[in-house]
Amino acid sequence: MCRTCESENREIWTYLNLPNLPDIKVANWVSLEQCHDCETLWCEIPYEPYASFKFLVKWPYTLEDFNSISKIEDSLILHEWHGSFIRENWQSLSRKEVAAINTWRERTYMNHNPIDRNSAEHPAKYILCADDIRQYV
Repeated sequence: MCRTCESENREIWTYLNLPNLPDIKVANWVSLEQCHDCETLWCEIPYEPYASFKFLVKWPYTLEDFNSISKIEDSLILHEWHGSFIRENWQSLSRKEVAAINTWRERTYMNHNPIDRNSAEHPAKYILCADDIRQYV
């Protein structure tokens, strides 16, 4: 198992305990990072308030895929995919991380985050569920 990013056991890292990974590509408020030990790719996006709550989601595709998708409408597809992945999987994290996410959700007024965002007010344009990213790869 990778001791740095635990890629075999994790698909999400929360702002509580992010591994220190170098950026290999940066787009519009989204970065692709790579574990120096196992070379797993991770997509990072900071969320409100103040873009200070960062989440890493394991990127299952290539750098080239990330580059081409990031060029579409200012990386909107990547933002929608990342938010969908968090929304669909956050409750699988440890109790401590789930509690921290609930605290974060409260700080965003249970609305300004990808878990609670009102889809009627802020409809997704490209990605309704995380698996929808496949059509862009």
